[in-house]
Amino acid sequence: MYKYFIIVGFLFLRTSSFCQDYISFRNTLNEGNYWFYESEFDSALVYYNKAEKFKLPFYPEEVHLFSRTLWELGDKKKSIKVLKSGGLKDFFLRDTTFYQGMSRGKRMKFASKLKLSEIDLLCDDIDFYDDIEQKDQMYRIIMRKLPSDSEQFDLLETKMVFQDSLNFIALIKQIKKNGYPGGYRMAPIGPGVVMLHAKKQWFLDYYYVFMREIEAGRMSYYDFSKALDRKLEKKDRQKPYNSYLPLEEAEVKSPALVFINRCSIGMSPYYDVYIPRLYPRGRTPLKSKLYEYYKREKKNFNSCRIK
Repeated sequence: MYKYFIIVGFLFLRTSSFCQDYISFRNTLNEGNYWFYESEFDSALVYYNKAEKFKLPFYPEEVHLFSRTLWELGDKKKSIKVLKSGGLKDFFLRDTTFYQGMSRGKRMKFASKLKLSEIDLLCDDIDFYDDIEQKDQMYRIIMRKLPSDSEQFDLLETKMVFQDSLNFIALIKQIKKNGYPGGYRMAPIGPGVVMLHAKKQWFLDYYYVFMREIEAGRMSYYDFSKALDRKLEKKDRQKPYNSYLPLEEAEVKSPALVFINRCSIGMSPYYDVYIPRLYPRGRTPLKSKLYEYYKREKKNFNSCRIK
């Protein structure tokens, strides 16, 4: 257990030296999103206003959360202005529990000025991660149908391990050339699986490369956190981010350490989703296993205080 804290503490110290505006920006939005889903709109607005000052783009879902917050508090003029800055038509049109008081005619007219869909936000790496995902699974698909004690299974396992190494090398080359494939918004399965299956030492050797991608807003910190959780998991099952097959609250040795580790990469301690989702009033994204703990102790758990 003592070794676990040394390892995670070391990683956090390395991460802390990286903390740039993007990490602080994400943590500020994480607080705003938390209060939004708690229907504490005054508190949510405080953090959305702070996030605006970073001059970094909100994701379209967060544009809607910000806009909804303003609408709830009666600032309809700014609510519409915010929505025009990056809202999406399909989100807006199916949003039936907010924007109360806006006539259908005005809603339809306004929707015509918004983007049609998210498709233009996807990056051009679709062929790369389709290919790398296929290579990751090609031996595993066959092995699932074989008895684990067969000679053919052992042969395929050897080939699989070798292919995993080739996939990781290809991923690193792609990152260095074009950034993390698919980017944070896409968060495709392919690269995340490649990172899960990479050798522990190789993954740690490229820790700084991954952190730079996270700071630049290109890499899904869920891909990163799940891979690192899997590689650092100990016999007592403790995991730095409690992201990969997360433990229940009673099983986690240090909720505070999980909170710090998540905030150190700009990852929400409150929700286990890539980005906030738009739900009807009263619904929330998938909550983290430690959500209720952080809520009970909220005065001690504000991700904006993590520097």
